[in-house]
Amino acid sequence: MGAVPIGDVHVAWWGVCHGETHMHSWKRTARLVPQVCATPRGSLLAPWPQGHPSSASLNVDPGTPTPEQIAKWYSQDGAPIEKLLLSGAVRLLDAAWLIKYARRLRPLPPRQRLPEAAFVTVAQLQGAMPHLSENLRIVVLSYAWLTPAHPDPNAYTLQKLAQLLHVMLKYTLRGASPFRIVGVFWEYHAGPRTQGSRQDHSSAVPMRSGPSRTDSLAWWCCTVNSWGSLCQHAGGALALRGWRLLRRRSADEEALFRQALSSMALLYAHRFTYVVKSSSLPARFPSGYRLPIGHPVTPYDERGWCVTESAWATMIKSGGQVIDLALFRPDEHDDWLQLQNACGRAMRRPPLLPAAFEALIATKHFTNGRDDRPLVTRLYRTYFEDAFARVEKLRFNELGWTDADVRELVAVVLEPPGMVRLRELWLTQNHITEEGCHALVQMLDAGGLPELEMLFLNCNDFRPWEAGGLALKACAKRRGFDLHMQ
Repeated sequence: MGAVPIGDVHVAWWGVCHGETHMHSWKRTARLVPQVCATPRGSLLAPWPQGHPSSASLNVDPGTPTPEQIAKWYSQDGAPIEKLLLSGAVRLLDAAWLIKYARRLRPLPPRQRLPEAAFVTVAQLQGAMPHLSENLRIVVLSYAWLTPAHPDPNAYTLQKLAQLLHVMLKYTLRGASPFRIVGVFWEYHAGPRTQGSRQDHSSAVPMRSGPSRTDSLAWWCCTVNSWGSLCQHAGGALALRGWRLLRRRSADEEALFRQALSSMALLYAHRFTYVVKSSSLPARFPSGYRLPIGHPVTPYDERGWCVTESAWATMIKSGGQVIDLALFRPDEHDDWLQLQNACGRAMRRPPLLPAAFEALIATKHFTNGRDDRPLVTRLYRTYFEDAFARVEKLRFNELGWTDADVRELVAVVLEPPGMVRLRELWLTQNHITEEGCHALVQMLDAGGLPELEMLFLNCNDFRPWEAGGLALKACAKRRGFDLHMQ
């Protein structure tokens, strides 16, 4: 296998030699990657939910945002996301457009090849701010790349996500829809990317040598999970024997991509965004997919970037804001609140300390672990310290937490800088016993949560009149905060 000059552009492609895949590269800006299947090979999903609305009924313009909506946007910490969107580093897909496109049963192209109608603006997101909910209308996708050439070549993730978004958009509360406009962060379609910047998601095959992801992102065939929200290498018109020529990101696109990469923690860990995890692989994977010989098949929970995104998402979000598509059943979960309860309140771990995260991530798969492990470790520690220094409310309700989880939470509280501004802590409807109560008392007596005003422990596995409950009442009296245990 070798290079073929086409005009003044040199083309490179994958060579397969004795079961080992290599990448032959040249200095020019062209690259060949496997041609993505135009249509899925058979139906992979259950039918669309009953009453699927037309695209016309889904596209609802929220109009000019009111001063109250703008004020709520900023009160819910929308300013850093607004800055990121206005920079052009990241763009959010319109959920209604995504639903309409998904019905074509075709893979989603990268950001540079999407029409302007596919994206939402900051003004639309502000105008969609509801009066009865505190969350931003932003869904962030965490998923595993399925092939090096395209993260979702058979539209498996697209179909499941679109069905979930349909349930979300059709939900009504008191006669009105709180989800008129929803922006979706899908990394491949969100901003400027090289292919392979998040290649541990796709278990991409690395090249024999070359710059790291952070040094020269164009050395890989795919990117982080922003296929539609970040700038990717754009597809060219040339196709040769099943391989397609890709244009590398321009210098401006590369700068935007680097900015987006450093801001990924903001989108996943933001307290008021929703995160949708596609933690399962297709039933027919890897059969039915075009993969290089010897291509590893790594599950979601073993991929470094997937684990990082999941850790960000479970840091300070309330129960119901992290939804697992693997638990979603379109024929059963046709109501948003029902969907949240079934798919968003499964047991999840308390926030990880930076040292615990570093130990965990050391065991996970990265295509370029030498550079990506230090990168995600640094990003996690930075956002951990910032998030817990500023957070004022934490609602960890109905997460199945036990006394062991309470002890992990206590360790997070006592980790500098500590939750110095936290006013409300909700731990209702878990499985906390008297042992967990005493752990909380010890933490509070040690000076943890200095600004605490309310502690909610309703519907747990202890009785308020027994030793643990009495110790909490005495602590609340000493510290002067309201305690709810009934």
